[in-house]
Amino acid sequence: MKDWIFALIAVASAIIAFFSFRSYQSSADTLMLVLTIVFVLSLIIFGGIFLAKKFSKKEEIHITQ
Repeated sequence: MKDWIFALIAVASAIIAFFSFRSYQSSADTLMLVLTIVFVLSLIIFGGIFLAKKFSKKEEIHITQ
């Protein structure tokens, strides 16, 4: 269950990055560009953590199976 928290944070970061970029396009405020960059980086980091934890779980296969 803890792995899904990283996925939810990544999705929320993507949504916030999208809206902050749209706000930057309409107002040309530098703060919104910085927020966009921060949230895109957090999207990459938390998405990477989610994928690394999701696919690093290896099932043991016994010889007798």
